[in-house]
Amino acid sequence: EEGEEEEGEEEEVIDDMQLAWEALEVSRSIYLADGGAAKHAKRLSEVHVTLGDILNEQEKFEDAVAEFRRALEYLESESVPTPRHRDLAEIHYKLCLSLTYLDEHKDALDHCEKAQTSLVAASLDLEATLNALPEDANEEGAKLNGQLADVAAVAAELADKADELRTAIQQRASLKEALRSAMMAVEKEGGLFGGKGLGGGEGLVAAAAAAAFGAASNSGGKVQDLGVVGRGRGRRVTLQPVEQVEGGFEEEKG
Repeated sequence: EEGEEEEGEEEEVIDDMQLAWEALEVSRSIYLADGGAAKHAKRLSEVHVTLGDILNEQEKFEDAVAEFRRALEYLESESVPTPRHRDLAEIHYKLCLSLTYLDEHKDALDHCEKAQTSLVAASLDLEATLNALPEDANEEGAKLNGQLADVAAVAAELADKADELRTAIQQRASLKEALRSAMMAVEKEGGLFGGKGLGGGEGLVAAAAAAAFGAASNSGGKVQDLGVVGRGRGRRVTLQPVEQVEGGFEEEKG
């Protein structure tokens, strides 16, 4: 019975989303027929934002990004009166979230930073309006202070999100560099198995070690010079190669 109830609830949610989608499409068609963006750019932007929200709920993030970008185009058109900073911040933030789900971290960070810029401008506008109020406008002042607090809270969330994205970008860059170094080492060794086949004993592991520690491969039994210890004419530290003997390893005699 519980399973049937859950299925019924899921179907109801899907039906509600479908109805909402159809209503939004009808609204969009009406706005486009009645003057289009020149007359209804703000309304069209709101329609596309809501369509993007529905697609996000359905985890169709690429389609959601397309809707949010379209909403941004309408909102940034000349027919929309300014200021519109909070609306811009909202769309940029939603783009940031959708792009994060798609692992497009650089684009996500770009929109996150644009949302932060829009919020700074919105905060300045609110403060200017608040300062211009007469002293007895207590109710309006309280309303503006509440909006300022909301903007500050969202700005703090955006700052945290931006830090997370920068960390993710840095980690990905480090991983790519490590993989690039490993691939270069493999190529230097003549292939994945060092040209010796599956049982060659060298190859990827040896190449990766060479890349990581800067040791030259195929030393031919020669002493590896690791440089001078201390300053001036100090003694050099040398690494004596070893050769394998039956039952273990034995240091090569100099």
